Amino acid sequence: MMSIFMMIQQNCWKTFMMKLMEAITVVTTFMRIQQSMPVVMNLWKQIVTMMKMIAMMMKTTATIMMIAMTIMMIAMTIMMIAMTMMIVMTMKTTAMMMKMTAMTMKMTAMTMKMTAMMMKMIAMTMKMIAMTMKTTAMMMKMTAMTMKMTAMTMKMTATMMKMIATMIMIIMMRT
Repeated sequence: MMSIFMMIQQNCWKTFMMKLMEAITVVTTFMRIQQSMPVVMNLWKQIVTMMKMIAMMMKTTATIMMIAMTIMMIAMTIMMIAMTMMIVMTMKTTAMMMKMTAMTMKMTAMTMKMTAMMMKMIAMTMKMIAMTMKTTAMMMKMTAMTMKMTAMTMKMTATMMKMIATMIMIIMMRT
């Protein structure tokens, strides 16, 4: 559309210039003769009509340009809206990702707590085992002590028996 209008405008300009040249030539050649006045007037009228046509063409081109500009503005606004929508969508996705990460963090924390509890339980059981071992060791010590005591008593009894035997032997020797 624009190119066609431009072509028409150029043609109009060319014709206008040609008419001007003609008018100048007519004026220069026939100004002395009074009969040439109506011809000159006619030429001037033609030039004026051409000027009017050019003005009309310019107006139409201006209106077309305005329409194009408005269309461009509308397109730009639509693009801006689309961009904002895209940004909003990306923000939503990022928020979802953050929520997911938070959930995973919570899960990890829960597992850590569970592991800590298990460790505490294991420690408690180990303590219990150690206590039982200590008690068994104590019991063993006690048994060993009792065994020593019995051995000592046995020794004492043996010595006593020996003493009695020697006494009997002495008595027997006397008699």
